[in-house]
Amino acid sequence: SALEDDLKGAQFQFDPNPLGLTALRLEFSQRGGAVVVWPEAGEPRRLMFGRGVWRTGLSAVLPDWRGHPLAASAAWPRPDCLEIDVCLYTSPFRYTLRFDFADSQLRISVRVNVAFGPTDLGEFAARRMTAAIPVPQSVGTTTSPSPNSRASRA
Repeated sequence: SALEDDLKGAQFQFDPNPLGLTALRLEFSQRGGAVVVWPEAGEPRRLMFGRGVWRTGLSAVLPDWRGHPLAASAAWPRPDCLEIDVCLYTSPFRYTLRFDFADSQLRISVRVNVAFGPTDLGEFAARRMTAAIPVPQSVGTTTSPSPNSRASRA
């Protein structure tokens, strides 16, 4: 998506939410990228994803994922919408994270394929706090400013 360059390294601040997430940053590379979230307490959590391929690893972006091996892949079904499929491949669970962008607003919806309760796990709102910033070529590092800094949009 043409939006990708504008989003690379941009940070978003979450509205209050039941997961206690405060901020999010998107990182992109030719092979995939990462979603980095900051909880109210603790270290940043990262979800690495492939572009057109599955990227395996571990992530605790959502509490239910903790300790489960997963594979994640992303695609842009529309120019303003990024979808990341996350498969917990040692279980029957597959999650879809949908990121809908509109100006400085971001809506994230989370769905799971099967559950004893609802499969729609909620929608989260966030607003853009910083402009795109350079992200190191190694998407596996967290060297950019803290999500709590109030950098103005360039």
